[in-house]
Amino acid sequence: MKKAHIIGNGPSKQYFPLESDGHIYGCNFSSEELNLRATFIHDNRVFEHIIRHNMKLKWPVVNRPNQNGHFGNCGGRITVLDTYYPNPGEKTCSSGHMGLLWLIGKDYREIHLWGFDSILNNTVASDSKGKIDGSAPNPLKLPEWGARYEEILKWCRGCGIKVYAHGEPPLVKELA
Repeated sequence: MKKAHIIGNGPSKQYFPLESDGHIYGCNFSSEELNLRATFIHDNRVFEHIIRHNMKLKWPVVNRPNQNGHFGNCGGRITVLDTYYPNPGEKTCSSGHMGLLWLIGKDYREIHLWGFDSILNNTVASDSKGKIDGSAPNPLKLPEWGARYEEILKWCRGCGIKVYAHGEPPLVKELA
């Protein structure tokens, strides 16, 4: 069974063990010590930050198709692994939603979420605010994000895909 971990930006990401089985993916600017296969970027502000600060990402990126046309490869500062978006009319999506759906589409059947405090603690606490210019987590997004996660998780339950959210040890919550 293919297993993956997505490291989000919430405080509970600190509990991810650096030595872990399965493939590891991140959201936006993950911690440098992680050995990621790729990072999911949904927000245009991340690409604008990369360009403005002349950054080079260590990992390949999975982003939205329309971002390639607008940002290209950020002047060679990123490598695009894949482009993905669940559907053209999708309005309630984050890097986490996009990553979860992309992994499901790549036949991962066990997915572990770390730093997804919007699911575990109903908070938008995120280190993105200190890492990305203009990032200001919006608590008004919580109901939309929660409803979208629940749609995805309901589908996972029907397909036998296991999804777990991890918080302060020993907290592991089976979501699907």
